[in-house]
Order: sequence, then C-alpha cells, then structure tokens
Amino acid sequence: AGALQYNAGKFAESSRLFALATKANPLSSAAWTNLGVSLLRQNDELGAIAAWKRAADLKPDDFLVRDQLAGLYTRRKSYDD
Repeated sequence: AGALQYNAGKFAESSRLFALATKANPLSSAAWTNLGVSLLRQNDELGAIAAWKRAADLKPDDFLVRDQLAGLYTRRKSYDD
C-alpha cells in the first residue's frame, strides 16, 4: 500500500503507511528503507537518516542503504555520523 501511494506521488501518505509497516514489523529492513526514501521525498532528511540507520542496523550488508546514507551525509556535510 505504501509503495502504491509513493508511486502516485503521495509521499505523506506513503510515509504514514511505511511507518505503520515498521510498527507492525520492526525487524523489516525493507520497511525502514522505504520509510527513509519516502521521508526524503518530503525533504525530511533527519527522518530519512534515522530510518536508513535502522535499516542498516537490521541488514548490515545492504549496500544500497549504506550508499543512500553516505550520499545524504555528504550532501549535509555530516562526516562524523
């Protein structure tokens, strides 16, 4: 449901649904990753970072999440995080 809303450009609704998914399954790295992507589309960089950090903690070998985090840190010039 979150992905459908995201693809329709309804980022606030997709974030709400992805947040519900993280509550229903807090160990789902995919739910946290998707929440981060959706939050970033709403310019919530800190929210995206928090979601992607959680996803990276859950799935440390996920290169894509780490790449998204690195790109956002670089853009924010946050090199110590």
